[in-house]
Amino acid sequence: MKNNSIKSFKLFLSLLIFSIILSSCSSSDTQSQAEGYSSQDSVTSSIADVPEGETYEAIYCGVYGYGNDKTNKDAKNTFKYVFKIDGKDRTFSVDNGKKDASGEYSYDLQNRLKRGYTYKITVKNHKIIDVETILSAFEQDDSFKPVISAVAGEKTITNLISTSLMPVGCALYIYGGGWDWQDVGSSIQAKSIGISKDWVKFFSEQNHAFSYMDSSNHSESYFPYGGWNEYYYAGLDCSGYIGWVIYNVMNEESGNEGYVMSAGKMAKAFSEKGWGTFSKKVGSNPISSIGDFLPGDIISLSGHVWMCIGTCDDGSLVIAHSTPSPSRTGQEGGGVQLGAVGNSKNCEAYILADKYMKTYFKEWYSRYNTTLKSFSDYTNFKESSSGIFSWNESTLSDPDGIRSMNAEEVLKFIFNNREAQ
Repeated sequence: MKNNSIKSFKLFLSLLIFSIILSSCSSSDTQSQAEGYSSQDSVTSSIADVPEGETYEAIYCGVYGYGNDKTNKDAKNTFKYVFKIDGKDRTFSVDNGKKDASGEYSYDLQNRLKRGYTYKITVKNHKIIDVETILSAFEQDDSFKPVISAVAGEKTITNLISTSLMPVGCALYIYGGGWDWQDVGSSIQAKSIGISKDWVKFFSEQNHAFSYMDSSNHSESYFPYGGWNEYYYAGLDCSGYIGWVIYNVMNEESGNEGYVMSAGKMAKAFSEKGWGTFSKKVGSNPISSIGDFLPGDIISLSGHVWMCIGTCDDGSLVIAHSTPSPSRTGQEGGGVQLGAVGNSKNCEAYILADKYMKTYFKEWYSRYNTTLKSFSDYTNFKESSSGIFSWNESTLSDPDGIRSMNAEEVLKFIFNNREAQ
């Protein structure tokens, strides 16, 4: 008990320090935005007294002028980046990495930078050529465990459902979350085994007032400005979430090819890999039979993707997805959660999802209501690539008979057999 108390105190202290640092960086960003890009000299003068070829400990404070109309994705090759060294803001260029066959840079260093985190940076010609993360107390703390455990690379339906539940209640919604810094594929976090501590840290720093989008102040918003998002690492959007789930089921180690792509294309893309079947019914009533949805099915819509956890006896569905949802105080936050597709809050799926969110994800439930979505919205397959993906037995086996269970049986089985100890 004493060791747990010490751990809790250390965790609280590290989060407090991190919040103070981030607040300091945010103040710097506001000043930088006011200065704008009126003079190149104003950008470079702050690094004139930084010796070349040296390595420094620095806190990353974000892209210079984030929210300014000059910080759109078309200008990302020329971005400047603010770091705090010995209490002073310094503005640098960062090496963009190598070009691929299409002429696109790899942005290796940018994909490792996260606001408020501390790094060892190496400077040459006023440009950062290397960054090395200095782990905080939070990142070194191994005490966090998701409610449900899963096994990386275990190709079963049970493990798929278990993996999909790991980020529930601890990963907030970030538009572009799970995509890489340049917004073209999977982030480092979405190609990593296990829950990212970045998601857990970000969730722990927020409360019911969190909003993923502040249209009145782009520099302080977690929504992408100019077509990209420097908070890509902090949470997950719908496709980032499903991409991470698939990666953790298909891989045993981090760093391989990722699966994050346009939400509306995921179901068809997975079928084209030979993993399973793709189906859709075009018309005013795309789904003629509720039995078309099985546990583990992935459903792509225009702009959204979700996973079926199970069908209830009344035809309603328990689902898992990352979606914006209003907090209990009306702020548009949300994230990875269990929800329901049905006709009303009296449907079996809503009652079941609400019960599990309230019982197992208490901190989340204190901030957010359980979500209810309509069949008309969540089975709208207007796009040619949208529809239902269902797994082949040869890709994911089903030794526990999950696919033949209803939603209540699926959840009971998973929480009884895969709950983390």
